[in-house]
Amino acid sequence: MNFIIGLPAMVPLHSAWLLLTEYRSCAFNSAGFQSHCGSVDVIDGAGWARGGVVVFGGLGLLLVVAVDVLFPAAYGRRIRPWLLGMLVIPVPYLIAIAALALVG
Repeated sequence: MNFIIGLPAMVPLHSAWLLLTEYRSCAFNSAGFQSHCGSVDVIDGAGWARGGVVVFGGLGLLLVVAVDVLFPAAYGRRIRPWLLGMLVIPVPYLIAIAALALVG
């Protein structure tokens, strides 16, 4: 199940990667077009990347909490194996990054 959650989790993971690399100068700048952190593409892209982290990351976090904490607790199952299963969530993103690195 966590591997399947990892597929939509690729959006906030990639958005966070973009904020840490390509849009670093505008990552935490909320001044918009009034700022001097780069070209229009960087300012616009940083806004979309921040939105991807907040919106899709928040929804993904709610999904992970529901699947890995609330459902096992409701059925009386141990939570530890489910929490260890959360390590599988970034695997689809890492596979995609590795494949792009091999191709490109």
